[in-house]
Amino acid sequence: MFAVLAPLAVAGALVLRRRRVAIWILIVPLVAVCVTALVTYGNQRFREPADLVLVVFAAVALDAFWRRREAGRVA
Repeated sequence: MFAVLAPLAVAGALVLRRRRVAIWILIVPLVAVCVTALVTYGNQRFREPADLVLVVFAAVALDAFWRRREAGRVA
């Protein structure tokens, strides 16, 4: 699932960035998870906050895709 979710999350972050939405509040948990895993022993349980952020970014990407698709049908 991560292999599908990660590219969608990157696309969603780019969509939000192009819309000039402040995404730092969503990036902070990702950075915190990476630092925690790097400093400690890298247990998978530390990944939970990052998974939530990835889902939010992926949802933004899918929403942008569907809105663009619907706009293409109407026009």
